[in-house]
Amino acid sequence: MATRRQHMLHVNSWAAAGGSPSNFTQPLSRPISGVKAVHFLSVTLPNLIPPFNAFDQTITLQFDGVTNMDYPIALSTSRFFMDVASFVSYINALCAASSYTRVRTVSFASDSATSRLTMTDTGGTVRPKPYDDGASTEGNWRIGFPERSYAFQASHVATGYPAVILRTNCIKVHCNLIGSSVSALQSDSDVIYSVPVDVNVGQMINYQNPYSEISLPCYIDNLSSVTVRLTDDDNIELSLPSNAYVSIQLLLTRRRRSRIVELTADSRGAAGTQSDARGLPHNLTGASP
Repeated sequence: MATRRQHMLHVNSWAAAGGSPSNFTQPLSRPISGVKAVHFLSVTLPNLIPPFNAFDQTITLQFDGVTNMDYPIALSTSRFFMDVASFVSYINALCAASSYTRVRTVSFASDSATSRLTMTDTGGTVRPKPYDDGASTEGNWRIGFPERSYAFQASHVATGYPAVILRTNCIKVHCNLIGSSVSALQSDSDVIYSVPVDVNVGQMINYQNPYSEISLPCYIDNLSSVTVRLTDDDNIELSLPSNAYVSIQLLLTRRRRSRIVELTADSRGAAGTQSDARGLPHNLTGASP
C-alpha cells in the first residue's frame, strides 16, 4: 500500500543560479525523489512588463507606392504608457526626429471614443507594411494595423485596438516539471498555469490559484532544480527588469511505501493485533494481546 507525502516548494527568481526574472533555474537545498504530481498554488511579481519587446518593437511603413522599401520606427522596449494618448505623443516625437525624411511627414492621432489610431502622411501616400508574420510587421499588428493588404493613401484608420498599455492578458508559467498540458501550441505543453494580468502597470500581481486541488503529473522523478519561464499570450518571453523578483509556490506530491500490515485474531476472540514487516505485533485497540 502507498501513502502520500506533500512538500511545499518555494521558487524565487532571486535565489536562481542564473538567468533572468522571466527565465531562471533554482537549485533545491536538497533533492526530492518520487514526485508524482505538481500543484500550482500562487505567484507574486510586479506588473513591470513593458508593452513592447524585441519581437514587436518595430513599426514599419512604406511610401508612395514603393513596396520594396521599408521605413522602420524603433520603439523602446523599456518604456511604459499609462494611456493611449501618451503613446501617441511618444510615437509622434519619434516620427518628427526620424532620420528618414519621409517618416518625418507622418503623424498619429487617437480616437477619443474607440482609442483606435489614425496615421496621416502630409508628404504623399503611406501605408503600414501589410502583416506577413515577420518581425518587421509585428509592431504594426500590436498598434492596430494587422491587415495583410493596405493601399497607399494619405491616411489610414486602424482596424484593431492599440495594445500599448498592457503587454499581455495573461502570463503563462512554464515549468520543467510537467509536460502534459494541451493547447493549439505545442510550446504550451509545459505550461503549469496561465495567470491573469488584472492590475495596472506598477502594481503587484498576487494570484492565488482557486483550483489548487488540481494537479499535473510530474515528468521528473528525482528533482534537484526547478526551471521557470514566463511568457505572454503568444509565448514570447516576458522582458522584466532585473530587480523585478518573481515568487512562485508549488505543492509536490510524493508516494512512499508504508509498512506491510496484517490483521490477526487469537483463538479466544481477543482483540486483533497488527504485525509489521518485521513480524512485531502492534495492538489495534490498546488492549493487551
